[in-house]
Amino acid sequence: MAKLHLALSNIESELQCNDNDFYAEWENYIKPGLIGVSDEIIAQTEVKISALYEKLPRCPIHRDVHSQNVLFHNGKISGWLDFELNRRDARIFDIAYLLAGLLAGRTEDVGKLGIWKTIYRNLLEGYNEITCLMENEISALPDLMIAIELLFVTYWAGEGNDSGRDEANKLAEWLFHNRIIF
Repeated sequence: MAKLHLALSNIESELQCNDNDFYAEWENYIKPGLIGVSDEIIAQTEVKISALYEKLPRCPIHRDVHSQNVLFHNGKISGWLDFELNRRDARIFDIAYLLAGLLAGRTEDVGKLGIWKTIYRNLLEGYNEITCLMENEISALPDLMIAIELLFVTYWAGEGNDSGRDEANKLAEWLFHNRIIF
C-alpha cells in the first residue's frame, strides 16, 4: 500500500483527485445519518477525529481498498482496481479501510481474529519498510477504523439496507471496545 501511495503521489498533478476533508464529511454526512449507534461511540469518535485528523499526513489515496480491488500474482500484490473514489486525504485512511473491511464478520472467530491481527501487524511493518508511518498515524488507526464503519452505518441506512447498517454498527462497537494498536 505504501508503494501505491508513493505512485499516486508521483502522479498527483495528473490525477483528477479531489481534496477530501473527512472531518467535514463526519459533520455533514456521517454523523447526521447515524442510526442505532450509541451516543458514547459517536461522541468519543467525534472528539478523536476532530483532534487527530488535521495532524495526519495527506496524499492521494485509493479510498476503496478492499480485497476485490486488489490484484494478485503468485501470492503477491500485482495491481489495484477501481480508482473511482480516489481522493487526497489522510494516507492512513486506506490502511484503516482495508483493516476494518478484513475484520468484518470475523470478530467472534478467535482463529480469524488472530489472522487479522497478524495482517494488521504485517501491513504496518510492510508500509514502514517503504515509507515510515508517523506515531500519530498509528495511534489514530483504531479511531479511523471506527469512523469508517460509522460511515458505512450512514451509507447503508441511506440505502435502506438494515442488515448492512447493523453489521457496520456491530463492527464499530467491537472496534470501539477492543482498540488494537501495534
